Amino acid sequence: MIRELKIGKIPKEDTTVKASTFRAEVSLRIVAIILALIIIGALKTACGQTMVTAETLGKGKVSYFAAANALRVKDIATLSLSMGQVWYGATDKVDVFGGISDTTAFGQHQFAGMAGANINLLKTKAVAISTFHTLSAPMNRRADGSPLWFAALVASRNFGKLAGYTGYSANIPLGNTADKLFTPADVVHNIPVGLAIPKGKWMWFVEYNFGKTTQAFGLGLSWTP
Repeated sequence: MIRELKIGKIPKEDTTVKASTFRAEVSLRIVAIILALIIIGALKTACGQTMVTAETLGKGKVSYFAAANALRVKDIATLSLSMGQVWYGATDKVDVFGGISDTTAFGQHQFAGMAGANINLLKTKAVAISTFHTLSAPMNRRADGSPLWFAALVASRNFGKLAGYTGYSANIPLGNTADKLFTPADVVHNIPVGLAIPKGKWMWFVEYNFGKTTQAFGLGLSWTP
């Protein structure tokens, strides 16, 4: 059914409504960032993990992510890593992100900047597959750490509202790694097994990493407005 369009006086744009909407969106993002920082602090005693599914956000979408992980290194100690990241859907198949991490070892801290991408390779009704990469570099105590390249192949499947994922990951130290407190001497191989649990605009991640020399457990939370 085609309705007749009557052209009359065009109403002025309601700038008050737009300003209120903008302030509300900004407030929600500030709350999300504060919550992420609280989670990082609360899970402080909890090393880098995968914590992504093989599906991407979608072009133009933004997500905020915080996580804390406990890494047990064989015959050495339990280390911790907390991080905060901002994700952006560059295309329908590629997500990019940047963030900051804080690694704790024997009561000492090292902060690092990080950037990376999750690239979807395949998506069917049965499974999705992606390749996930992170490059991080120390911001302080550079003599005690080297840049790290984290690479993973991820396979995920939806089970109703939940998503399970697994794959293979390698944490690869770059440059001189001799006598580095915050950097492994050799490549660390792991098999991640995780669960992504959505709740509205929020997503919880629970993950355990199996490995010969290291095992890790982590919790993560993302918010996609």
